[in-house]
Amino acid sequence: MQYEIANGSLNGTLIRYNADGKEQHRAILKSGRLESGTIFVNPKYHDTKVLYNIVNKETDKVAVKIIDVENRVVLKAEALLMAISKSHYLNKLDVNFDYLGARDLY
Repeated sequence: MQYEIANGSLNGTLIRYNADGKEQHRAILKSGRLESGTIFVNPKYHDTKVLYNIVNKETDKVAVKIIDVENRVVLKAEALLMAISKSHYLNKLDVNFDYLGARDLY
């Protein structure tokens, strides 16, 4: 994985590579906020059944997949981005990725 930190926040391009060293996913972050692309993050809360989350942000929507310890998708959600809140409906599900630091990365 390759990423940049500026003033303690993830900033710039984050690249995730597979085991063969080929680029798997790319994301753009600005001051710890996902601007676009795909990022793998640790679960927000300690949950022994959740292994990681995959967050993908596009211009008009954000999608989240929660992956369990058996590498199964146990929750998949997608929300349209609205002017009132960038991820209004995901926040109601307590799926919030408004700020991401280096230790949040999976």
